[in-house]
Amino acid sequence: MIYVDSLPTRETLDKTYDQAFFKIGSKYADCNGKASSANVHKRLDYIRNLKGPQMDAWLDIVCATGDFLLGIEGPATTRYGIDISNYAIEVAKQRGLDSVYAGDFLDVQLPELEGSFDIITMWDFIEHIANPRLTLEKARGFLKPNGYLILSTGDVGALSARLMGKYWHLMIPPRHLYYFSSRTMTRYLREAGFVDIRLGYPGKLVPLDFICYKAVSLIHPGAAARMANRLTGTRIGKMALPVNLLDIMKVSARRPSRSNRADA
Repeated sequence: MIYVDSLPTRETLDKTYDQAFFKIGSKYADCNGKASSANVHKRLDYIRNLKGPQMDAWLDIVCATGDFLLGIEGPATTRYGIDISNYAIEVAKQRGLDSVYAGDFLDVQLPELEGSFDIITMWDFIEHIANPRLTLEKARGFLKPNGYLILSTGDVGALSARLMGKYWHLMIPPRHLYYFSSRTMTRYLREAGFVDIRLGYPGKLVPLDFICYKAVSLIHPGAAARMANRLTGTRIGKMALPVNLLDIMKVSARRPSRSNRADA
């Protein structure tokens, strides 16, 4: 396991995930006609192909400004979201999402929702938090028996990550605190009580303004956001390119049923 040995304070996290974080390029723009819309549909197709998932009740951790929750309005009749950013949650509420909460998932107390979700999603989240093991255990408790946890995170064991070392595009503390490989991710999920663990590397569509942000940040971090924001809203900036360096895992895992001893 590779991790940051000096974890940031809550004050540092609040500054890291302030309004400016959600203004970088069009990554968090609304779904309609954007790359995020295509990614939502791609993720839904992946989930539908799992072994018999129900999709009525959904919890998205971390939901950011609500792109994914808005994109699953059709299959999901109940949608909840949690995000550490007060700003992101306010934007999500302005976009019509009512059941969204600001705070650390480990601190949010919603006992009435335990054991009530068919699907819990964690897109690009598990690497950001100080205690991933407890987070996975708590997420398991919020799932129904046979419910699915779906997450994505970087794979530090990927060839591109090993070649780039500290210049890997996902090696960005204090935002990313834990760096999983396929082996450590599988081990954490098993120890948290999950079964039927599957990993894949499907890639996704990324807006060109955000690609520029990531590229420039490797050379001149201070200029990266300014470069991306100049492209935001332009025809070039809105263009979305398929990106797959085989270094981001999409992972599914199931909470076992109470009645099936083979799941235990």
